[in-house]
Amino acid sequence: MNKVKICFIQTNVYHLFCNSSNGIYGGSELQLYLIAKELSKDNKFLISFIVGDFGQKNIEEINNIILYKSCNPKFNGNLFIKFFQAIKYFRLLKKINADIYFTSTANSILGLVSFFCKMNRKKHIHRTAHQMDVDKSFIKNNSILGKIYRYGLVNSDVIFTQCNDHKELLKTNHNIDSIVIKNSFGIVNKKNKYKKFILWAARYEEWKQPGLFLKLARLFPNEKFIMVCNKNIDKIKDWEELREEAIEIKNLEFLEKVSINKIQNYFNKAKLFVNTSKFEGFPNTFIQAGIGKTPIISLNVNPDNFINKYICGYYCHNDFDLLIKFINKLLNNETIYKKMSLNIFNYVNENHNIIRNIKEIKYTIFNLIKNK
Repeated sequence: MNKVKICFIQTNVYHLFCNSSNGIYGGSELQLYLIAKELSKDNKFLISFIVGDFGQKNIEEINNIILYKSCNPKFNGNLFIKFFQAIKYFRLLKKINADIYFTSTANSILGLVSFFCKMNRKKHIHRTAHQMDVDKSFIKNNSILGKIYRYGLVNSDVIFTQCNDHKELLKTNHNIDSIVIKNSFGIVNKKNKYKKFILWAARYEEWKQPGLFLKLARLFPNEKFIMVCNKNIDKIKDWEELREEAIEIKNLEFLEKVSINKIQNYFNKAKLFVNTSKFEGFPNTFIQAGIGKTPIISLNVNPDNFINKYICGYYCHNDFDLLIKFINKLLNNETIYKKMSLNIFNYVNENHNIIRNIKEIKYTIFNLIKNK
């Protein structure tokens, strides 16, 4: 039997393959990286990635996955540049000649890949990564690029969503059916005895409202706070202003970046994980908190109502005063804390274990190939 050739397209995932790189990545990149790594362990698959141009060789092989260099993601401003980038992508897609192309990004690449697959009788899997991907906001806010994105959405052979809420939004707004594949990690049950601080971790985005975490640190001067806030190349000035403000808070430690190999240690040692975003997909950080047996306190984000349903922490209904109240409650009630700590680990182990979830992905892949 010939191997099934699967090509993932995600420029910034290169930083996860190359630990020496100082680049920035997000949850979408991390999930594709983990899925690709898991599939590459199976001899039935040949896995490749189209990544960005960061000065590396044109073709590299890392951990049994072939990486193809494409375009420099920093130079993607005007339509003229995008046109020549599209030509380069088309040539790469043709050269790789995969059976299935796999995307997970809200931009015009989705439309380009769908068009290529239609023209060349290939299969296209798309994975949504954020509420904006399914609630029409990306399409409305991005003019012609939004229309190209929607073309890709409508013409994908399979769409994976992160939660049932997003599945319903995709059906309501676009009349597209999807398969729920929850974000997944390798999960190990470890004893985490030494809980030391309250944690916030994300890439800098205005809608993540990182300033609220600084406010919390000032309100709890006797607690230690750690903020892991990766740079956003489009918002450098705002990120630098946040960092300068954070440095002035004595009980808060600001970290620009923590490597993928070390970040779980922070979740393991955190007393609480705080999310202040206005909206999200299903944050990988929620799963990392669960692996670390660290209860979540979330201001606005609660996909599929899992925080309440599985008693994994507290959801605050966009009420900052409730956020403060629930932090106090968990810090001062050991019985509730232990219950939520155990609940969140059990929840992620049952729902977000990559060993379980990769089986559904493989099943979908083989069905696509069978019906090609």
